[in-house]
Amino acid sequence: MQYFLFVLFCAGITEFITISKIGLFIRKHPLILKTDLLKDLLECSMCTGYWVGGGLAFYFQYENVDMILLNSIFGPMLYGFLSLFSSFILCSLSCLIADKVEKHSE
Repeated sequence: MQYFLFVLFCAGITEFITISKIGLFIRKHPLILKTDLLKDLLECSMCTGYWVGGGLAFYFQYENVDMILLNSIFGPMLYGFLSLFSSFILCSLSCLIADKVEKHSE
């Protein structure tokens, strides 16, 4: 259950940053627009998903959350990849669903 919640939480944060209109203020911030690397990072669901998952894994590590492999040396990296994969799939599905809804409403 913890992994399912972790995956949903990471995908939600990633979708908020990379796709949503509300998260546009993050993507269009003047400090981010100065560097192409950050701009490209925040528009890519896989890139953002990796860093969100790794960051949350570091946070959970210090909060003593009991998740397998979290306290290993490669824990944040592994959870980053788990978040990358799940964020990519869930963001792609939500984009497909949004496109179908848009086409039906026209």
